[in-house]
Amino acid sequence: MYRKIFRKTYLVPAILIVFVFFYFVHYRFLTDVKLKKKLAEQKEQLDEVSEEILDVDENIHAFYYAWYGNEEFDEGYYHWNHRFLPSWDADSSKLYAIGERHTPPHDIGANFYPSLGTYSSSDPMVQKLHMYLLKKAKIGVIAVSWYPNDKSDDEGVPKEAQFFRELLDSAQYGGIKVCFHIEPYEGRTAQSVAEDMKYIIKTFGDHDAFYRRKRPNAKLGEWDLPMFYIYDSYRIPASEWKKVLSHDHRNNPTSIRSSPETDAFVIGLLLQTKDLKEIADSEFDGFYTYFASGKVSQGATQQNWKTYANFAKSNNLIFIPSVGPGYVDTNIRPWNSGMTVDRRGGNTYRESWQAAIKCRPEIVSITSFNEWHEGTQIEPAVSKMATVKHPLGSFTEGKFNYPSYASEPGYYLSLTRQLANDFSKSAVQV
Repeated sequence: MYRKIFRKTYLVPAILIVFVFFYFVHYRFLTDVKLKKKLAEQKEQLDEVSEEILDVDENIHAFYYAWYGNEEFDEGYYHWNHRFLPSWDADSSKLYAIGERHTPPHDIGANFYPSLGTYSSSDPMVQKLHMYLLKKAKIGVIAVSWYPNDKSDDEGVPKEAQFFRELLDSAQYGGIKVCFHIEPYEGRTAQSVAEDMKYIIKTFGDHDAFYRRKRPNAKLGEWDLPMFYIYDSYRIPASEWKKVLSHDHRNNPTSIRSSPETDAFVIGLLLQTKDLKEIADSEFDGFYTYFASGKVSQGATQQNWKTYANFAKSNNLIFIPSVGPGYVDTNIRPWNSGMTVDRRGGNTYRESWQAAIKCRPEIVSITSFNEWHEGTQIEPAVSKMATVKHPLGSFTEGKFNYPSYASEPGYYLSLTRQLANDFSKSAVQV
């Protein structure tokens, strides 16, 4: 009798385990099928667009983030599960669930929800689709966020050289070029950045998708040069930058200019107007503004751009204004609502492009293609209502509404092409 009872008691949990296992496998299978179907449908739609419409402009760059991970490709979520970050004001931090993580796939560290769901940047299908989307927007170059092989930001994991080769392959497949956006990291110096650039050129410089740009007044036989954006370059003194960027390399043998194989266009970040002299003294080849809001930095204030363009012209520098659709980061910085810039149905984006075009720049950069945490993305998004653990950093579970764009998920891709055409036409008329 006891043996029968034991068998029955043992059998029920076993059946439950088997049921849960098969349900999980079935759910993952259906989720995978749905995602791949969505990817295939979007690619098919893009394939229907004529080649004439899918021209790109290599003077339009978009900041691209390849730091997202999910369970299928990366054995865990990265970046989608972003923590709530502390405020600079300790008292403000006490009001929110600082340090708690989002719990994907429905609860993510962003105020918008991607049309592709919580994708992995390592998924070749996602990479290729991104290149189609970029092409649809007329964007010719992505500036991919980069850290040295053994380093990453606090929310991600290091990326090996093979990952970037695969990304370059995907870019070549889609007709897009790739340059590198070198991020801050522990121990970063002007010299270490110079070594980073040499490594990148040596490792990826022979790839057909590696972006190169003609140097001004190039002589016959002179090579086109790669381009690097240096984020937070102002944290390193001009005197240190000059050692590795000096054009008078006879007196500075450590300068990257000392060899045509290591020379490059190096673009520093302008945070404040007073830093213009630092940019010139550092011997950067140009400067960009990155931020999508004048609330964040003086350099991003559009009323200043004409001044910056004139300074660049007088000093033989490249001025690259950064345009963006808006800014909102309250799902990772819940105390930062004062910095939010509403998209206003696309008008914020239109106005930033118009301000950039008035400056007659050689290059316009877009912040961003897919920086979801700060709500600057133009990648397609969908509306979604979800139950989340800490809506906007609160201590109690609740509903969170991810809003849609003005009309449809790909709205900002279409708008980008329209505005990019205006930019291209203005460049022809100069």
